[in-house]
Amino acid sequence: MSGQEFYKLGGVVTIPEEKKAEFNEYVLQVLDRGGIRKIKRTKLDGDEVELAARVEPDKKGIVRFDYSIFEKMIRDVSTYDMNTCRLETNNCGLNEMGVVMAMILTLTEAYSITPCYMIREGEMCKIESFALIIEDLLGIKLRFPHRADIWSMYLFSKECGEIKKLQGIDLIIQVPECFEIFDFDMFVNIQYINKEDLLKKNLKEVAFDKEQIEQINSGERFQYLYTTYINIIRSGEPIDDYIHKLIDATLEERTVYGKEESDFGTLAELSRFFSAQALIIIYKTVKGTDFWNEWERFTKQGFYTDIITDPNDKEVIEDHRVLHFYRVIQRSSDDESLGEFSDRKLSLSEDLEDSISIWKKQAESGDLPQEYDALKELKTLLVELRNSYDIRIMDYDLYSELKGAAKITSTLKALYLLRKVMDDGVGLFPELTREQSKKWIIERCRSTFDRQKINGLMGLLANRDKRMELLGF
Repeated sequence: MSGQEFYKLGGVVTIPEEKKAEFNEYVLQVLDRGGIRKIKRTKLDGDEVELAARVEPDKKGIVRFDYSIFEKMIRDVSTYDMNTCRLETNNCGLNEMGVVMAMILTLTEAYSITPCYMIREGEMCKIESFALIIEDLLGIKLRFPHRADIWSMYLFSKECGEIKKLQGIDLIIQVPECFEIFDFDMFVNIQYINKEDLLKKNLKEVAFDKEQIEQINSGERFQYLYTTYINIIRSGEPIDDYIHKLIDATLEERTVYGKEESDFGTLAELSRFFSAQALIIIYKTVKGTDFWNEWERFTKQGFYTDIITDPNDKEVIEDHRVLHFYRVIQRSSDDESLGEFSDRKLSLSEDLEDSISIWKKQAESGDLPQEYDALKELKTLLVELRNSYDIRIMDYDLYSELKGAAKITSTLKALYLLRKVMDDGVGLFPELTREQSKKWIIERCRSTFDRQKINGLMGLLANRDKRMELLGF
C-alpha cells in the first residue's frame, strides 16, 4: 500500500481475508463521510456539466476519486483497490483530501496483522488524531497493537532506511495514548541497548534468595539476573542452550523450569518476569559481546512474548477524548456535513439551524413559480455554482433526481430554495441588474458562513432522509 508524496505506509501490510470485507466497507465510509467524490461529466441541453458522484467500486473492485466537497478542488485521479486493499494517491495535498487519505492509512495500520506504519518525509507519523476522527465518523473502536509493541516500532525504524531511527522520547510519542498502554519496561530495555555505560553502572553482584524474586521490583530483578548469569558462567556450565530453551518456552513451561533447585532454576524463575530482549541484554553485558549479534543468534527460532506483568495494567482504554472531523478540516460545526449522515445527530451552528427553519417555511409556503422551466433553471444554477468561489459542485444523485423529475413538487422546492440562497442579497442593489449585482458584489462579498450555508443546503438536498427530516420533502 502506498500514499502520496507526503504520506505512505512503511512495512508490510496484511489484511486478513476474513477481515477484508469489513475493512473495505470502512474505507468506503471514510471516503464518503470525509467528502471524497468522483467527478462525472454529462450533457445538459447540449452543454457539459460537472457533478460530484459518491465513490463506489467498479466491476473490478477499483474505487476512483478526484474531488473533495469540503476542499472544492478537483485533483488527479486516485484509486483504492478492494481486492488488494491498496491505496494509490495522486496530488492529494495536506488539506481536506490529504486528511482523509491519512485516515485510510491509519485504518490500515489498525487492521494489518503485520507491522506497518504511516510515514512522511523521513519520519514516522503520529496517528492518534486521525484514529480519533475515524472512531467519530464510523462509530467503531480501534486498537493499534503494532504501536503498543514499541520493540517492533524500534526495529522498524532501525531497519527501514526510509525514516530516522526512533529512540528516547521520539519512541514514546508514537504510541497513541488514547488507544494503547505504553510499555515502560520495554522502553527501558531499548534504552539499555543504546546506552551500555548506563546499564553497566547500575549492575552489580548481589546476594539474594530465590524466594524473593516475585516480591521485588524490576531494578532488583536485573541485579539478580546479572548475578545468576555470572554464577553459571563461573561454574563452567554451558549456558547458551539453556537460554535458547527459555526463549522458546511458554510462560507455563518456564514456571515449571523455575522450580529446579539450581542456578538454572533461578534463571528460569527470573525469565518469567523478563522479555527475551532483557535476557539477552544482561547476557551480552556479562560476556562483553554485541547485543545485535547475540539477538540474531538466540532468536532465529523466535521468542516468547508472554511474561508476568502488573495485574493493574489495563489492556484496553475504554474511554478517551473525541475529535470531530469538522474541527480537523477547520470548520466550526457540521454545517457542511448534512449530506453525509442520516443516522446521527450533527453539531450544527445556531445560524444554520435558523436558516433550516426558514427554508422549511419557504418550502411549505407554496410560494413556487407557476410558469417554471425546471431544466433551464437547473442548468443556470449549475453554471452559477461552477463560477462561484468556494461553493461545492452539485451532487450527482441530486442532479439526477432534479433532472429526472423536473415537474414534481419536491424538485420545484429544491430548485426554489437553491435559487433563494444563491440570490440572497441581490435586492440590496436595485441600481444594478441581477447579473451585475451577483457578479460584481454578491459573489465577492459572501461571508464564510454564507458559503458554508450554500454548501450545507446542497448537502441537505442530496440527503433524502435528512431532507425529509429537516425540510419535510
